[in-house]
Amino acid sequence: MRLTCLWSALIDSSLVDASTPAPGMGALPGDGVQSPGRCSAAHRKRPMYQFWDTLIRPLLDRRQPQTLLEVGAFEGDNTTLLLAYCQQHGAVLHAVDPLPRFDADAWVQESGGAFVFHRAKSLEVLRSLPVPDVALIDGDHNWYTVYHELGQLAEAATAAGRPFPLTLFHDIAWPYARRDLYYDPADIPPPYRQPYARKGILPGHARLHKYGINQSLYNARVEGGPRNGVLTAVEDFVAAHSEPLRLLLLPGFHGLGILSPASLATEQPATAAHLERLAVGLEVLGPHMEALDNLITTWVVATHRAQLRAETDAAASALDDD
Repeated sequence: MRLTCLWSALIDSSLVDASTPAPGMGALPGDGVQSPGRCSAAHRKRPMYQFWDTLIRPLLDRRQPQTLLEVGAFEGDNTTLLLAYCQQHGAVLHAVDPLPRFDADAWVQESGGAFVFHRAKSLEVLRSLPVPDVALIDGDHNWYTVYHELGQLAEAATAAGRPFPLTLFHDIAWPYARRDLYYDPADIPPPYRQPYARKGILPGHARLHKYGINQSLYNARVEGGPRNGVLTAVEDFVAAHSEPLRLLLLPGFHGLGILSPASLATEQPATAAHLERLAVGLEVLGPHMEALDNLITTWVVATHRAQLRAETDAAASALDDD
């Protein structure tokens, strides 16, 4: 049943306008306002909250976290769901975002102590935060930021004598699995910053393209290679980390990654068993789900490309009329 819901959501996600709030939610402050350098409409059509019913909530129900961390709150879609969960279960949510597009201070005041907001960039504060039971990372989608976010989480966990937290990642598939995105290129030290441009991304094209999606963002000029992309960062961290970690990759909505410590099997057997069932399901249905997501991506990109061409033709026609 949950896989059926996931497939339905995959199809629906391509038809949802970027300003549409999550099901059951009212409009959030800032909805419909494009913030330069944050996220394009095409990118925000598949936000992390669309994994909530099928993957995130069932995982939280088994893990029963007392402390959650969200990196990248943006418009508060996923934050709303996480906060409601915390209020229902006596947990606390720490959210980190330098430029939230909702009234974070009001949410803190109304949360009854369940919400702590950090108006900062992740690498400025992660070391100082309580070690979370579950972390959700959907912030700056580039190798340097993600790799060092994981490093800071690991340092804090080690200092507290705790295992690495159960961690979920968004945008671990195309287009940012193997390509960096920089909301602010100046945040990335030059040795770790790929050559970049404000130009679009197309499936199957290693280089940027004028008809690609996310044209307003600073994208790495070339896909692939060392220190490039979210998935590359996670894989590099897993390879370097002394504690055994397991990474599950789930297709759809630009991909969800679930990183869990080996100790989960003894400390949280219900959670470990749930992840094992997901892994078995992926072995059977993963290729089909990935093919379906690729088909949807192709449709979205083709629609975007046709829209750009129509706008170019309209602009040229207007010039001719003048």
